Amino acid sequence: VTATKISLSCLRPPLLPCRSFTGRRETGLCRAQHRWTSTLWGRWKRTGIACLSAPSVYQKLKQGVVEGSDGVSAVVLEYDRRFATYGQEFIFYDYNEPLALPEDVAPQSFDIVLADPPYLSEECLNKVAQTVKYLAKGKVLLCTGAIMEEHAVKLMGLKICSFLPKHNKNLANEFRCFTNYPSNLMS
Repeated sequence: VTATKISLSCLRPPLLPCRSFTGRRETGLCRAQHRWTSTLWGRWKRTGIACLSAPSVYQKLKQGVVEGSDGVSAVVLEYDRRFATYGQEFIFYDYNEPLALPEDVAPQSFDIVLADPPYLSEECLNKVAQTVKYLAKGKVLLCTGAIMEEHAVKLMGLKICSFLPKHNKNLANEFRCFTNYPSNLMS
């Protein structure tokens, strides 16, 4: 165990595994993380990843739970300021102000953007898509309701994956993953 992993685990807020910090639902991205690692890691070692409204994925990356994540540089963009305990890896993010990012966050500065919008609405996805387009220089993985498919395609050119994220609670809406690249989530 490296010193970096030890210090990050000490900073981790007390959460249930794979649970959204806000408690709104267990994130499908967290459930999907092991499915997409073989697609991302390897040639994507030493990669910059932005976890946009996906704090549970950020935590798993930093905990080293995701195979190959030891070489990953990740940040979490999140509204909940309790994540400020992550220091420079925390970026305050309000989807209502999609481009209100710190000056040092350059356009297309992340190889991979993982996004889990906080609400199932066209308005929310429109704003999150603006942020994703600004941040991403490569791959995008979005987890949102299946009912948002048309908007995910139109706004970001994403394709729905056959993988079905599982949630511990029975949610009224079916959630799906969407990507802009060939992925093992497709099969």
